[in-house]
Amino acid sequence: MHNITKIGHLTDIHYSYPENITIKQLMSKRLYGYIFWKLSKGKRFDFSMLKEIKEDIKKEQLDHIVVTGDLTQLCLPEEFYKVKTFLQSLHSQENISIIPGNHDFYVSEGKKHFYKEFQLQYPFVKIINNCALIGVNSAVVTPPVVSYGYLTQSQIKKLQEITERLDNRYFNILLIHHPPINGITFWNKALINTKEIIKILKTGIINLVLYGHIHRFSIRYFFSINGKIPVISASPLAYTLRKHNQIGGYNIYEINRANNKWRLIIKRKTYNFQTKSFDVETFDFFIFS
Repeated sequence: MHNITKIGHLTDIHYSYPENITIKQLMSKRLYGYIFWKLSKGKRFDFSMLKEIKEDIKKEQLDHIVVTGDLTQLCLPEEFYKVKTFLQSLHSQENISIIPGNHDFYVSEGKKHFYKEFQLQYPFVKIINNCALIGVNSAVVTPPVVSYGYLTQSQIKKLQEITERLDNRYFNILLIHHPPINGITFWNKALINTKEIIKILKTGIINLVLYGHIHRFSIRYFFSINGKIPVISASPLAYTLRKHNQIGGYNIYEINRANNKWRLIIKRKTYNFQTKSFDVETFDFFIFS
């Protein structure tokens, strides 16, 4: 079992490719999203950054990459194809774990395109060296203006079964798109059934939670019977906003075990538009198990 595992965390890419969008495709919630993108949201993203991000990720020699949703903006087939091509340029397919976000299921048709490109089932478990990744799907089709999520009862039941089988031989990481605890975002963007997730977190079997959706870097804590669990979001990958917690980039988690404790080092890498390079901010945690 490897002593140190390096996991990259990307989220909210919102890859947009509306050039060939049809009138038929716009006759849905996509029209709202298309107008919002053209008038406002699209100005916050710069996909030319992806080249620099790709080069930086390659230098980091990550063991694995996780993507916590919103790969696309309007869940168009071309968007899924192009973002998949980008992700495949970062690492081998077996070393990338992906969960969908609400924009990937923006309309019912999006589910078909997502599963065509990524062919995943949820929840899933992947063992990466000394880590266990548990991915769930909180994305659902919603009306305009709201972007809440929830886990189906089938997923909740399977997730409970999975966590009952996990043990502290591994550093257990839960991947979800929507914030899994209350108070992080507004009600219309929140996870509806946080109670079920909180019940699982209280057992202490999960060591770290990674999510997206809120478009900013954030570290919160949930207190389980075994101590505090970091609950972390990354900022959108190609964001151009300069406010500190929103600067575009990605996170790296370095995980190792020593003296019966897990050590988690978080590196937040943000893109510096002036130097055309990445700045690094580091956080260090010891997690008892």
